[in-house]
Amino acid sequence: DSLCWQITHISSNDTLVEMSMRTYFPNLQSVSFPNATDIGEKAFSGCTALTSASFPNATDIGERAFSGCTALTSASFPNATDIGERAFEDCTALTSVSFPNATYIGMWAFEDCTALSSVSFPNVTNIGGTAFRDCTALTSVSFPNATNIGDIAFLNCTALTSVSFPNATYIEGSAFKDCTALTSISFPNATDIVGSAFKDCTALTSVSFPNATFIGMWAFSGCTTLT
Repeated sequence: DSLCWQITHISSNDTLVEMSMRTYFPNLQSVSFPNATDIGEKAFSGCTALTSASFPNATDIGERAFSGCTALTSASFPNATDIGERAFEDCTALTSVSFPNATYIGMWAFEDCTALSSVSFPNVTNIGGTAFRDCTALTSVSFPNATNIGDIAFLNCTALTSVSFPNATYIEGSAFKDCTALTSISFPNATDIVGSAFKDCTALTSVSFPNATFIGMWAFSGCTTLT
């Protein structure tokens, strides 16, 4: 057991990662699993020394897989399609993420990633609730294929100035609430804007929803500069 405490780097050809690495390797700094397709629930949760993770063939990232990895600065998973709930929650050093093939982002997946400033999700169609809540360094987001934006998805992203969701049809409650730097928004295909979706976006001056058929209560409440 004492040797496990000394291990800081792991490279393996395993196809499935399912044990809790923190339990056995608390000082883990880097991991490489070139053949792994599945990263299990809580696999690296709480590995606070982990700075580098390479999973070029992983398709599924389980719940809380990297939650609380407070030293992890970037995440690139070129083949991942599903990002589980709370997968990267509280990764407070994470600055950039790239998931070119992901189609689904689970609830709370990147909540409280307070250093996150760059994200790339060109194929995501569904953004789970609270997915990017309190990502206070995030300045712009583009989700060209997203159709559904979950409740509280970007709540309190206070640096967010630009959003692009050309195919979004449904914006759930409080999705962009308290995004106090957001000045203009355009959702050309949105039909439903649920209650409090843009509440207290105090810098918002222009909005465009040419196909909206429903705007919920308090959707723009507290948008004091909107005329």
